[in-house]
Amino acid sequence: MKPIRFSLLATFLVALAFAGCDNADPVTAGGGDANLSSTEDAAVSIANALSLEGGGALDIAASASELVVTSSSSSSFGGDRFPDGCSHESSYDETTMTWTRFIECEHGNPGGLFYALFSRTATYQFLDGDMPVQYPEEADAVNFDIIDGEGIRIAPGFSHELLDIGADLNVANIHGELVTVNGTYDRAATDTLYTRNAERTLTYDLALNFIDVQAPPGDRRHWRNAVSGTLEGVYHAVITFMRGDAYEEVEIWKEFTIVFGEGDGDVRDALITIDGRTFRADIETGQVQGVD
Repeated sequence: MKPIRFSLLATFLVALAFAGCDNADPVTAGGGDANLSSTEDAAVSIANALSLEGGGALDIAASASELVVTSSSSSSFGGDRFPDGCSHESSYDETTMTWTRFIECEHGNPGGLFYALFSRTATYQFLDGDMPVQYPEEADAVNFDIIDGEGIRIAPGFSHELLDIGADLNVANIHGELVTVNGTYDRAATDTLYTRNAERTLTYDLALNFIDVQAPPGDRRHWRNAVSGTLEGVYHAVITFMRGDAYEEVEIWKEFTIVFGEGDGDVRDALITIDGRTFRADIETGQVQGVD
């Protein structure tokens, strides 16, 4: 399993994080303004941690549901369904009847405004009732665990580095019209948000509960516009505000919920409610409407 190529991308992470920032509204650090922006900052971090393109929680759930797709050989199931820019390798342990898969994905253009590079190591076990089986055609559910991962993500005025990740998901009804995902997802990362005059760095831990989240099995592209269910979570972060020589550090704890609403075009939105405010985020890109 090859390590993700962070060293080759360090210069892109610095240069591209500032791309597109000239039109962003500055945010004043300190006092009430700091408290207000912390809610928006949390919404941006949560949306990124959810997104399909960024290897977020929905991408993990989509990966689990995609395992049910069989190719011409059961031993290589799903091998032709990974999106462009992804490579993978899999192995099977006959003793535990558990698969292990490593996947690395690169989305976007390192020279453009949007870019993501991430890897995941996952284990999964197909179940027929309570009994483990080797292949998805024999199963009605799958237990899917993330045991390791790395990643970076760049968008206008935003950069992200993954520090830790884990998931323990059960995907039921894998041969039905909709799979149902329940379980937990944890993530730790550092996000940096840039404006013309200020920089805010959020080092955070995020814990999510999937509650009957549903989408069609077999192709992660369907998750863009066919997600329902609820996510509940807790977000803890230390936020550092820097403007010129000014410096301030704020620690926040936020409880939030996410439900899925109708979007514009063919992509459904995530509605993130936090501190009594609701933010609309694109579940594919992680972009939050109305927040620079």
